[in-house]
Amino acid sequence: KKKAEPTITIEEITKPDDCPQQAQDGDTVYIHYTGSLASSGKVFDTSKERGEPMAVQLGTGRTIPGFEQGLRGMCVGQSRKVTIPPELAYGDKGVSPLIPPRSTLIFELECMHIDRPTIVRDFVPFLQAVLPVFLLIGVVVYLYYRAQSASTPTTQPKADKKKRKAN
Repeated sequence: KKKAEPTITIEEITKPDDCPQQAQDGDTVYIHYTGSLASSGKVFDTSKERGEPMAVQLGTGRTIPGFEQGLRGMCVGQSRKVTIPPELAYGDKGVSPLIPPRSTLIFELECMHIDRPTIVRDFVPFLQAVLPVFLLIGVVVYLYYRAQSASTPTTQPKADKKKRKAN
């Protein structure tokens, strides 16, 4: 018998009527959050005390899996409560002393802003990296062919037979 895959539980707190952009992989999502232990309700971290939202780039795996899953599909202005089982959080290790091993975590998330990369924005760093290489190759090829044409003797066109006979 297959063991069921662990999943998060999402409880919507607020959701705007208009949601033109939902958070997806590749987006950088700016959120305020409060993380607490399901067992005791003890808060172990919150961005609200720092006064700055946290930036999370979805799809990079830089946070615990359940946290990223809880952010996907959120809209700016939306709040939700996400319950994350230990398998999608810190598992058997925990984060001592704040988060004991095998802890179920609860995060209250509020999406403040979503920054979606555009093709142009992604293409500029590529051009900055590649353009000098192509320019260098072009200069090397130009100098090579210029050197080749300078060292190759040029042949004079044959004079007309009539002109040779006249001499």
